Amino acid sequence: MEKRIAAFAAVAFAAIQAGASWYWPFGSDDGDEPPRLSELMSKANDVIDHADDLAAAGKIGEAVAQYRAALDELDKVEHENPDRAATPELA
Repeated sequence: MEKRIAAFAAVAFAAIQAGASWYWPFGSDDGDEPPRLSELMSKANDVIDHADDLAAAGKIGEAVAQYRAALDELDKVEHENPDRAATPELA
């Protein structure tokens, strides 16, 4: 009897695992999904990092220009993704 229960439990566990392999609620490997927002904003993040370095080095004029370039890049991302701009994801 214990062997039957163990076998049933093993089969049930395997069935649950197999079912979970095709259903993953945290995203998918589908190529039709838009890129993550972090990917879209990576260029602006790089420019901000460079501006921070310039500001730390005392090159304030160049740093301000880089910050403005980063803002322009963020505006571009917002303009190219208007449906996502209204969501908390971009905020």
